[in-house]
Amino acid sequence: MIVSIIAVAMAAVVFAMVGYPLLNNRRQPAVIQPEAYQLALEDLVVEREETYAAIKELDFDHEMGNLADADYQQLRERYRRRAAGILEELDRMQAVSAAHASKSRSATNRKPLPSSEDEIEREVRRRRARRRPSPDVGTTCPSCGGSLALEDRFCAACGTAVGRQRCPECGTDYGPDDLFCGSCGASLAAGVAR
Repeated sequence: MIVSIIAVAMAAVVFAMVGYPLLNNRRQPAVIQPEAYQLALEDLVVEREETYAAIKELDFDHEMGNLADADYQQLRERYRRRAAGILEELDRMQAVSAAHASKSRSATNRKPLPSSEDEIEREVRRRRARRRPSPDVGTTCPSCGGSLALEDRFCAACGTAVGRQRCPECGTDYGPDDLFCGSCGASLAAGVAR
């Protein structure tokens, strides 16, 4: 008894999952994929240009006497219809695209979301501001541990040369193997003696 109830319940769930899309009469509007649209548009433009070139070549062949009048008229009419069909398709695609664009613009009357590049740029600026040393704060001497100002080349306590190099853009110290400043990202290649 329980097995048959479970089987009926499972069958109802499967029927609902399979049947819902079939019974749902409301069609969703087709979403235009920008890449596919652009490729189709480019193909139509190429086909249009090829058809125009074929008509010009056909006209040239007829003027040179290489094509009989009956054949010329028949081929020219075929190419003309083909060109007209391509132009109609181009117009239809552009109208659909314009309608889709205006519909999506009116549906979203809010500011566009920031791009990931904008977010990355904000994060980089925030980190750089956090890492940038203040002018009155220095470092310590590697020999004696004495306090150093940013502009010091030698330790005032022990006289040890402080072999620091500074970024020409922001003044942040950098190591001898650094190619770019860790604070501002400026290229240090010109300032690094190799």
